[in-house]
Amino acid sequence: MYLQHFGLKHPPLGKESTELWDDGALALLKQRFQWLLDSPGVGLLTGEAGVGKTAALRVLTANLNPHRYQLIYLAETDFARLDLYRNLAIALGLEPAFRRAALWRAIKARIQELADGRNVLPVWIIDEAQNLPPEFFRDFPAFLNFREPDLASWRRSGGGLKNLLVSRASGRYQPAYAVMVFMTHGF
Repeated sequence: MYLQHFGLKHPPLGKESTELWDDGALALLKQRFQWLLDSPGVGLLTGEAGVGKTAALRVLTANLNPHRYQLIYLAETDFARLDLYRNLAIALGLEPAFRRAALWRAIKARIQELADGRNVLPVWIIDEAQNLPPEFFRDFPAFLNFREPDLASWRRSGGGLKNLLVSRASGRYQPAYAVMVFMTHGF
């Protein structure tokens, strides 16, 4: 009865599952998750409701070294974009600022401190991302672009927008954190 009510095709996996059935997809997810940890950026995981996205991510993150990774899990996504960043600030141990610009600066400074000062990679997992407000997706790329370009090397190379874009494309401005976003339904 609950399967039909929630539109599920089969019973969902429990969130506390430690052993998951793997038809090859879990191994591939493990590989891609490790790549995301090694090359910080944004990952996207989609799938039907109840197939085990949350359970799989819990298994993958269960053994992360807390001295190397700070796991931040967010499942409450049906809020305004500023509330999402405030929740991130609280998870990072910050007092959330009232203004978005001040909030972003504080979050980015803490992420930079964790990455460069403590060698800790924050991993922000956003569950139920299909509920995120459109404004979040509109300004999320700007939030991810927080490292200042190396202007000294940019000037040495002759300056100009083309050289700056080439420097950015070469991967020198890699994010200092990994974000894993997963949704119930694909786009």
